[in-house]
Amino acid sequence: MGELPSSSLSPAAVDLIYKALRKGGVVTRQANYAMDVARKAWRVVARQHPGQFMVPVETPNGRTTVAINPFQGLERVHGRKKTTIPATRDQARALAQALADIGHPALGAAALIAFEWHQRPENIIAGHLAWTDYRPADRPVAVRIFHHKTGEHVWLPLEQGGRRFYPELEDWLSRVPRLGVSIILLKAERGGVRPYSESYADHLVQKARKLAGLPSHVTLAACRHGGMTELGDAEITEQGIMALSGHRTPQAARVYVKRTERQRLAASTQRRRFLESEREANDSGNEPTKKVGTRASATRS
Repeated sequence: MGELPSSSLSPAAVDLIYKALRKGGVVTRQANYAMDVARKAWRVVARQHPGQFMVPVETPNGRTTVAINPFQGLERVHGRKKTTIPATRDQARALAQALADIGHPALGAAALIAFEWHQRPENIIAGHLAWTDYRPADRPVAVRIFHHKTGEHVWLPLEQGGRRFYPELEDWLSRVPRLGVSIILLKAERGGVRPYSESYADHLVQKARKLAGLPSHVTLAACRHGGMTELGDAEITEQGIMALSGHRTPQAARVYVKRTERQRLAASTQRRRFLESEREANDSGNEPTKKVGTRASATRS
């Protein structure tokens, strides 16, 4: 990989490298460690030579290069036993409120954005959601969500016929200070603004989680998993889920839609309705046949 030009390492290329390192799932821990080292090395060197670390992504206007770390946000495999526990809607809101209570309402918005709009937390924190993406003049009832891993730009509708689809999140955003172009920005103690680093954001989430008495699994990533699991609870089709989340394949989307008791209840209810309707149809349709059969049997006797 060291022989490849940095401009060739798109997020998709990194996914292929990671897949090769895992060797069909035989090598996982070492592959994850290699990706961790590569992510840190990219960040450190790109800081000194930013112009040499532009990677290609697909946009609505064609292929372009942007200054992102393609190793950031890699969906790593941690083994079959370890899965992300999705956060509930109430837990996501509680985390957002706790972050606001410790002076970080913008980071609180990140929790709600991950849950409602399904953007990857690392994209939100890195500033890939701008105020210009939110209800722009040419699309006043939509927000554009950019997924850097797939290069997808998803325009999510915000309302129809006066009915808002995300009123709680939009009300929250109305209270977030506009510190710059990006929605999620940190006001530095010595003046100026900057994006949150992932490590500092994680630290603040842990602090807010403890303040709110939330379980340890409630993270920004868990908020995204929780929002997509809610789509499954709402019985939205797989195509609909992919349309909202920006995933390109059903297999990738299924990782986030966890199986829940509510989904099992809905499936069981639908199955029972199907059986009952089948029985009613058979009973009404076969009743004359049964009578004829009885008479025939009596005649033969």
